[in-house]
Amino acid sequence: MLNDNELIDGVVSGSLKHQKLLYNKYKKILINYIKRKHGNLVLESEDIVSDVLIKIFMNINKYDFKKHTFKTWCLGILKNHIIDEWRKNRIDLIYYETTNNNTLISCTNDVEKEILSEYFLSLCKNASVTDIDHSFLELKYIHGFSYEEISAYTGISTTQLSNRVSYLKKKIKTKNPHY
Repeated sequence: MLNDNELIDGVVSGSLKHQKLLYNKYKKILINYIKRKHGNLVLESEDIVSDVLIKIFMNINKYDFKKHTFKTWCLGILKNHIIDEWRKNRIDLIYYETTNNNTLISCTNDVEKEILSEYFLSLCKNASVTDIDHSFLELKYIHGFSYEEISAYTGISTTQLSNRVSYLKKKIKTKNPHY
């Protein structure tokens, strides 16, 4: 059995056999990741993985084996793709934190999502939260990502993210007493 680097070299040189082997291997890996981390996306997993694999093959020349394993690189592309899809409002479940606990809100239409996003943005603006910090909060509370997923996306440690988010929540609550 060929390792990833051998498969990648074959794909780059134009081998359809290597492309098919790499495609089948990573299709399983990516679908399993979605099932494990994003159970609510299982029905869409085939479509998502197809889109991601196209991106992977289109950008395979950009892969640098010195920086990441191929699996890590592929999972990064998958995570970014999922974030992009959430931002396009293709996924109908969003999360936001109430003052007491995490509440799952099922939005029936884009208007409800927009209202919640605008409300969240106004809370952040009132508290003078930077755009980067707003992005962290949005990923955590609007899109429901875990600290581990945000860390993989941003490169910031989970501890730093957790501390930053806690600080920002206090800042928002101080500047928005009605929240």
